[in-house]
Amino acid sequence: MSVGSQIRRNEAGNIIRCAALVLVTNFKLNNPMANKQIKIIRNSLSYVILLLGLHSVVVAQTINITYHNNHIYLPCQVNGKAANLVFDTGAELIYLDSTYIATSGLTFNQVGQAKIGGAGLETRKTKIIFGEVAVTTGGKKYTPQYVPLVNLRPILGDKADGIFGLKEIADKVISIDIKAGKMTLPID
Repeated sequence: MSVGSQIRRNEAGNIIRCAALVLVTNFKLNNPMANKQIKIIRNSLSYVILLLGLHSVVVAQTINITYHNNHIYLPCQVNGKAANLVFDTGAELIYLDSTYIATSGLTFNQVGQAKIGGAGLETRKTKIIFGEVAVTTGGKKYTPQYVPLVNLRPILGDKADGIFGLKEIADKVISIDIKAGKMTLPID
């Protein structure tokens, strides 16, 4: 594992700033040999800064989105099947519509039951798929530990195959341009 991959991006930024401070500080000594060594160190630090800086660059994928009835739809693949998931900043998880699952031909072996809350105060009993769902969008695959099945279409409309919540990308910077129909997600 490289040094750069061991350092979180925030720490890499701090190291870059500290190393840049060292580089811009103009060390001059009366000893020509010491000045030559300082120059070598500065050049070496320049390469380290460049490598750390390149490591901390976020690679992103732009996705074409659809805006319909006040919802942002992400084109996705759920276990290889096409799906339109509503991007919902108020939802924590990925949820799939029960009708979508019933008509998609997808089958799952690890299904349980749980009570979940949602819009409103009441909780409802629902099926939960454990560890068998892979959602791909924007070149990135998300594999949540569990995915609730909810009858979403009566609430969101017939176009909704599920909800893409924030848990998978909560610590990421995203960009949404509804007018251009684009959403940018980072790829780790």
